[in-house]
Amino acid sequence: IWRHAGANLRQGRAGMDVPVALGIVAAFVPSVHATYTGRGEVYFDSVTMFVAFLLTARYLELCARQSFGGPTGSQRHARVEAQRLLLGAGADRLASRFVMAQVALALAAAAAWAYIDPTRSLPVMVALLVMSCPCAMSMAVPTAMASAHSALAAHPSMSEAALDTLLAQAQRKARQSLHAALAWHLLVTPLALAGWVTPWLAAITMLVSSLAVACNAWRWARRDWSADLACAEAPGSAP
Repeated sequence: IWRHAGANLRQGRAGMDVPVALGIVAAFVPSVHATYTGRGEVYFDSVTMFVAFLLTARYLELCARQSFGGPTGSQRHARVEAQRLLLGAGADRLASRFVMAQVALALAAAAAWAYIDPTRSLPVMVALLVMSCPCAMSMAVPTAMASAHSALAAHPSMSEAALDTLLAQAQRKARQSLHAALAWHLLVTPLALAGWVTPWLAAITMLVSSLAVACNAWRWARRDWSADLACAEAPGSAP
């Protein structure tokens, strides 16, 4: 996390690890001070939950990437990979903009709450920084494309029309998960701004969105593709 965050900052990019590192520092350092002085709130539990849930989300993403263990050198699998790279680039741009906006919002909210109620400034900032991690958004494309690889491996003799149908459905599923994850973040953000979302609850909301994306791709991967592919391969059917 720290190595990637440092690399992102040196490159002038707001990657996923930047808000993670900021959230950990913003929660851990004041907690150490509060423990030493005996005054103030501590957020060690929130930091622990945040890191644990973050690693869980990344493990799910890794499982999605590794779920297809077959050869990827064929031209058909290369088409799936090309689609993954194209969609992934767009998702990364969206996630980067989201991170920059969310970090700026967290700092602005901390300044506003420092004026309104200083005791709530830190927890609001930490909650917003935790929620700025686009874990679910970064999982949307890899999980959908891994499901497409698995479907292609299960039906290696599918026609080009059927492959076009598969890629179109994979693209739709990836965008569905991406936009749903973004909508979830936008829905919870006003609650965090109002101070109604604690840091540990923010970590749970991040995990819930990641699990929802993973479950969505898993359900899609488990479906029976025979009927869809047979329909796509039928004469006169639209790709």
